[in-house]
Amino acid sequence: MSEPLDIFGRPVEDRRLLVCVGPCCDREGRASANLAALQRLLIDRGLERVGIGVASCVRRHCLGNCGTEPLAQVLPGDVWHRGLTAERLLWIYQRLVVRNPPATATARRENGARAGARKRSSRDARKRPASE
Repeated sequence: MSEPLDIFGRPVEDRRLLVCVGPCCDREGRASANLAALQRLLIDRGLERVGIGVASCVRRHCLGNCGTEPLAQVLPGDVWHRGLTAERLLWIYQRLVVRNPPATATARRENGARAGARKRSSRDARKRPASE
């Protein structure tokens, strides 16, 4: 099987914006139009090379999270964005994928577990009898 390529025909990086162009997202041609417009915006603004070696924008047939289309997913981090326009895709790609990669799901779970542990321990301390 061949290596996946981004919208500019380059190998896909670990940090990526997956843009869905499946049957629900592209029902009225909006997803394909958004992706084509995003590619034009990147070229017109001289940003088509900004993510080389760092991040990728990838066309996907279906991301399997149909609901409020068109949608995209930022990886790593598994962050979903819905009801998109080309300008919004550009913002997401520049700010959340290239410049500021999202936290991984593992990091979010660890942070959540720590916060939860603090709450439980402080709650437990309040419930202890004074004689302890």
